[in-house]
Amino acid sequence: MSPVDVNQTETIIRFSRRQLWGVLIIMIALTINYSVRMFHPDYEHAVGVLYVVFIVVFIVVFGGASSRIKWGAQETKQAISVLENDELRKFACAKAFRNGFFIQLLYPAACAFALLALGIADPWPLVVGSSTWLGFVTFIASVLWYDR
Repeated sequence: MSPVDVNQTETIIRFSRRQLWGVLIIMIALTINYSVRMFHPDYEHAVGVLYVVFIVVFIVVFGGASSRIKWGAQETKQAISVLENDELRKFACAKAFRNGFFIQLLYPAACAFALLALGIADPWPLVVGSSTWLGFVTFIASVLWYDR
């Protein structure tokens, strides 16, 4: 691999990590927004305005394509194929998937006892939604942790 390919590969890795951090931040922001709306309904309008501003800033900072990546060029295609065939990245994704899967298996049991104690009438939508969210966030955080 030439130095240009290594540089292009590193640029793509940094770009993909930035996108994963962005997804993780937006998922946590959605959770904070939902929690504030659920527990403090009088702050709903202020949180909604801040949320829209956050989304716009997020799209500008994390959503723009990297200007140093030559999308569609042959060297970019080669760098992406090298990244797709990297065994350490595949292993990191497998470990991250395992972490998210086990969290999704263990969380509903723990959540069921907590919701029984709170006396919520119909807890299944809350359990399923929060379990899916927690498994996804665990997967993304694990990918960022293992793929360093």
